[in-house]
Amino acid sequence: MIKEKYHFLMYDPIFKSLIRSDEAREIMSIILSEITNVPQQELLNASYEAGELPKWKINQKGRSADTLIHLPGNSHMLSK
Repeated sequence: MIKEKYHFLMYDPIFKSLIRSDEAREIMSIILSEITNVPQQELLNASYEAGELPKWKINQKGRSADTLIHLPGNSHMLSK
């Protein structure tokens, strides 16, 4: 009997690697476009990376996001 092992997207490393993957860029841009209403073409040309979010106060603790999506020609960013 063959046992199959399933990985769920709720598992953080799998989600991060999928959303940042060049191979999955097209399907992820379709999904993200439906969720965020950002045009798919912008999401295809965006850069996806891990990163730290900016601090707004000097005594604020550091905050990080699983994935930052920098849209071309746009000062806004999407984060998960």
